Amino acid sequence: MKRIFKVILIMLLTFSLFSCVSIVKVQKEKNESVIETSESQEVVLTNNENGQPAKLASDKLQTYDEINKKYKALHLKYSRNREDFSSDIVFANFRNVKLGNIKEGILYRGASSIDNSYGRAKYVDKLIAEAGVKFDVDLTDNDEKIKKHFAKKDFASNYFKSLYESGKTICLHMNTNYREQKYHDRIVKAMVAMSKNEGPYYIHCIEGKNRTGFLLAVIEGLAGASYEEIVKDHMITFANYYGITEETDKEKYDILKARYIDSMLRYIADNDPWTGNGTIELKDLDWVNIMGRYLTKNGMSQEDIDNWYKNVTDDNYSNLG
Repeated sequence: MKRIFKVILIMLLTFSLFSCVSIVKVQKEKNESVIETSESQEVVLTNNENGQPAKLASDKLQTYDEINKKYKALHLKYSRNREDFSSDIVFANFRNVKLGNIKEGILYRGASSIDNSYGRAKYVDKLIAEAGVKFDVDLTDNDEKIKKHFAKKDFASNYFKSLYESGKTICLHMNTNYREQKYHDRIVKAMVAMSKNEGPYYIHCIEGKNRTGFLLAVIEGLAGASYEEIVKDHMITFANYYGITEETDKEKYDILKARYIDSMLRYIADNDPWTGNGTIELKDLDWVNIMGRYLTKNGMSQEDIDNWYKNVTDDNYSNLG
């Protein structure tokens, strides 16, 4: 009996030891996976002065992390009630973009003209109709989501529906992670669609803030807008939604500016072979050529860029160096 008990005890101890080793191994693999995932999300590949890939400086990552923490601490929220805003235009985050060499009345941006999650779609739909928009660049939806919007009881975007049914929309179904290649592939698809269709154009995601902000930064830079002009246009969104401007609350303004538009522009610049490793100030960069190289690198042909210039700007050809 003692021998049986001893055998059972040895077996239990052996099993216990094996389990502990397995748990440690799994935890080690899990930790390594977390580290790898974290690095893949946070370490942005840039190019050094020799055009070779190099990692973004760790202090810049820490700075972004600090900014992100400050942003989350703001706990920003905005109203969905039209009565809380001074006009339909402000409520819809709607505006005509006229920076650089962009033609008057050719390009508009704002909240979604079809997704009524925030109660803004019907106001946007009215505004794009009044602006005579001929082509809608929808960065958020796909055909399946569009059909669901059409079926909702509160659907009131008949002008958008007419554009969609006549083939005058492009639905790109983008997420907000501009560190993924598929994000840039779809930015190029949007630009190519604009080069092949007549404007005026309307560009939107849901709020007209993140994905819209990135595409508009590319467009405005390509059209000759300065860094200061690109920032000013982007930050109107936060004035519209939250009433935050440089004058009303500079601390919040600076956090939002750093987290959104500066982060987007720095990402593009740090991945440009001509701008080095991020040592040049954003305001001193040649955004026309940076955006041109960004687009060609991601698959846009020179012919499509030239056609885009003809459709959107007062230039008849590309000014790329």
